[in-house]
This record gives sequence, C-alpha cells and structure tokens, in this order.
Amino acid sequence: MLVEIRSDKHQTVVFGMHPSGGRYEFSNPDTDPHSIEAHELRSRVARVAAAALIARHLPDSGRHDLALALSGLMCRNLMDRGMDGTEAHDWVYGVLEAAWQQVDAPHEAFKDITTGIQTTIEKIKADEAHTGEKALKDEWEHGAAIVQRLKDWFGWGDLTPAEREAADQRQRVKRAEKAIADPRVSELAHAPDILDRVYKIMRDGGLVGEERNAKLGTLTTVTMHTGRPQSLLLNDNSSTGKSYLLKQVIKTLPEWMVYEVQSVSNQGLAYLGETTLKGKFFCPYELGGLGNRESDSLEQIKGLITEGSIVRDSVKDHAAQKLRVEGPTGVLTTSTKLFMDHELSTRMFRISMTNTPEHRRAVLKARTKRNTNTADYTPIKGLHTYLAGQGNRVVVPFEDELTDRVNVASERILRDHERLMDLIEAHALLHQETRERDQDGCIVATLDDYEAVHALIADIVGEASEVAVSETVRETVETVETLIRDGEEVTRNTLADRLGIVPTSAGRRFGPATAQGFVREDPDYPNQKPKRYVLGN
Repeated sequence: MLVEIRSDKHQTVVFGMHPSGGRYEFSNPDTDPHSIEAHELRSRVARVAAAALIARHLPDSGRHDLALALSGLMCRNLMDRGMDGTEAHDWVYGVLEAAWQQVDAPHEAFKDITTGIQTTIEKIKADEAHTGEKALKDEWEHGAAIVQRLKDWFGWGDLTPAEREAADQRQRVKRAEKAIADPRVSELAHAPDILDRVYKIMRDGGLVGEERNAKLGTLTTVTMHTGRPQSLLLNDNSSTGKSYLLKQVIKTLPEWMVYEVQSVSNQGLAYLGETTLKGKFFCPYELGGLGNRESDSLEQIKGLITEGSIVRDSVKDHAAQKLRVEGPTGVLTTSTKLFMDHELSTRMFRISMTNTPEHRRAVLKARTKRNTNTADYTPIKGLHTYLAGQGNRVVVPFEDELTDRVNVASERILRDHERLMDLIEAHALLHQETRERDQDGCIVATLDDYEAVHALIADIVGEASEVAVSETVRETVETVETLIRDGEEVTRNTLADRLGIVPTSAGRRFGPATAQGFVREDPDYPNQKPKRYVLGN
C-alpha cells in the first residue's frame, strides 16, 4: 500500500492509545486538523500515491527523458480539462519533486524538471508535438501499467463529448492566436476582397482561368467554420484540369482540415476510424466507386454529408461491433461520370470545367509557372486556422426578404436555399474583420456577401432547381434542332462537327440535356452505336 484514505465506515483514531501501548500523536502538535472537501482530499492523496509509485520505479539513468514524458502525460491531461499553464506547472512539479526527492536526486535535477515542465506547457500551448504517454509506455519498464494506474487515480479516462469539445475549442483558440500574430495572415483577414486574393495565390501556383470554380472551392472550404460544411464535385471529361484545381484548393487548407486519398474501396469509408474525418474535408481525387448506384459506399458518403456521420454494424472475430465515423465532414472530389446518383448530386455543388481551345492553349503556356510555383499559401492556411478559433455566429438580416423572392417551383429549392444561406454566412464569416457585430456578438452579413455568392452559384442553383437553363444546354438543344431541321442524324459525332469540339465532349453534353427533358435517345434506334437522339418533351 502506498497511501490510504480512511473513510466510508472505516474507523480512524486521531488521538488516544493504540492497543499495543503506543500513543497516537500529531506530528505537529501546535496545528489543528484541517477541514477539506472530499474531492480535493482524493486529488491530493492521488498525487502522494503517484509520487510514491513513480519514485518506486525511477531508473538509475535516463531520468531527464522520463521527466519530460511524465510532464507531457500530466500537463496534457490537466490542460485538456481546463487547467491553465501556471496551475499545471505547479501541480506536476509537486508530484515529480516528491518522487525525485525519494531517490535523493541532485539539486540540478530539480531545475531540469522545472525547465522540462515549462517547455512541455509551451509546446502544448503552441500545439506542437511533445513526448508523453506513448514514450512512457514504450520506453519505461512497466510503463503501460504505471500510466494506466496514474490515469485511474486522477480520473483521466476518456473525456465526455462535452469535455472533448471544450478541450478541442481551447486548442483551436490557441492555434488562432498564434496564426493571427503572423502579419501576412492579419493583412489577409482585414482585406475586403479575400476571395480575389486567394485566387491570385492559386494563379501564382499555376492555375489558369477557372476563377469562378476556384472561388467557389475556397468559399466551400470556409463553410467548415460554420459547422455545416458543404461539398463540391468537379464533374467533367478527363484531362480538363479537375485534379489540378482540386489540388490548388487543398493547398489552401491547413493539414488538420484535410483527409486526402486517391480512392476508397466500397466498404473502406466505414473503417476509417471514429474521429478521422471529424472537422475535415474528405478529398478522394476521383469519386470512382463511391458514386456507384446502390453501392454501400454511396449510402455511406450520403450519410456522411447529410447526417454528419456513418454508422454501420459489422462483425469481428465472430462478435458484433458497431463502426462509427463522425463528422461534420465535407467532400471535395472529381468525377468523369456523366450520370450520377440523384440524391448525391443534390447534396453537392456540381460544377464543370472550362474546356475551350483558347483555355487549353493558356494552360500549355502556364507550364513554366506551374514548374516554378512561387505561390505562398501560408496566409490563407493561417486564416483558416484563425477562423476555426472564433465564435463564427452569423446573422443575415435580409434573409426573410430574400426568401420571399425565391422561386419555389422546384422541390429541390428547399435544399438549395439552405446551401445558399450557408454560403452567404460563410462569406460574411470569412470577412468578419470588416463586418459589424450585433449586440450578441454575431457577425452581421451584408448585401455584399449576397452579391458575391450570387455571382458564384446563381446558374448552378438555377439549373439544378430547374428554374434556369445553362448556356451549354441551350446551345446543345439549339444545335440538335438545327441538325434535325437539316435532315441529319443527331449523334455525338454530328453534334461535335457542328460545334467544333471533340466527340467525347459532345457526348457529355447529352447528359444534362437529357436529364432536363430537352433531348432523349431515339426510341426507333435503341441499340445503334453511336446513340441517336431526338428532341424531348
């Protein structure tokens, strides 16, 4: 036994004679007994026990590294639970000092302990890597058992969701304070045209054109800081620059906001781990099998986007287990697929790339810039880090008036209107340093925020909600009408000849035109290759 708390119906004699004849006496007879709360008594006794346990297992050498690891274990747990650095330093030093005294450590060892604790606290505050629990378990004899005993005594089990969120928020605030101290980040945060400046960074990185898509990608990533992340699909032919644009968007994000993969198996999403995607953008460079109709992965990714989590029953070693992947999570990805699951497509902004001869020539000319890549992504990465540590509550004072003006002819407008409002809030949140606050401290969105978002998504939402027709679809239908009027077959080849584009691009145009009912496959020639088309209804 190291130390015992006498309570819970145990008899404790504080004066008088012991049956053996000895007398009970206070070690300091001039001091009266103190009153102390039970939880504080338990905490202090646990520290005494911890010091005794550590002293019992202190090695003859390597105590410096051990002190650092013990400091990391204890400071991290204390500060995760809200203790400030000064309190944590005194708490941990008290335990280690008592342990080192038991082995008659030299005087300089105690200075070393103080320095190590302070260094560890500074690293925790700066969100930097530090030694701790893993090192103790791996390198200290009986380390795993000792660590578990210490965590049990101090009540350092798994944090409750509320405790974990509070700890995470403290960490976000620390990161934010460090980020905004960079003059480059502060300058960007106070700029009135942040999307323009981020687009310039991407152009410095070799991006050609795609201004609307790049800005929409940036604004989509900002929605993470509202707690309701949106998702983006770059949907077009191969070799149109989808992956390059996606990489540029990803480069603007700090590492902790991104989970990149080349591809994921049909069941892979559910096995990623409970917190792997929390607060991150999931970025498969090709949607691939994740978008296949009726696949389990499709249902998982829809659940992740809409419900904010994946929950699946599984079996391991003949025992049932429940797999969980927690959000909130947004998705940034690409696809060459012409047709896609309808429900998935309504949960993402689906955009196409610029694909003209002039644009392709400009891309070729930008090769040198792509190879040299002088872009500095630090300011926008730092700005994301700063935004993550803010309150980020936004009010849109003109929301009711805007809602009154919305065309509600399509049922889908219910979802699209929510996404519109989320982007307006995100734009105001992004520019919060130049926005006013109301009496509750909320960021007040302005018409500038609405106008910026309208310029980015008006045609996308209009087409998706069937209240507008894109110029591409309009041009396609008009060309089909001309071909029929001239007595020619309507195939991807004849459409390509009339429009001066390659057949694969022409073939892709039939997808949205067919989906909106303007064109349909010719029922008189169901199996002909290439497919023939007629006007729709």
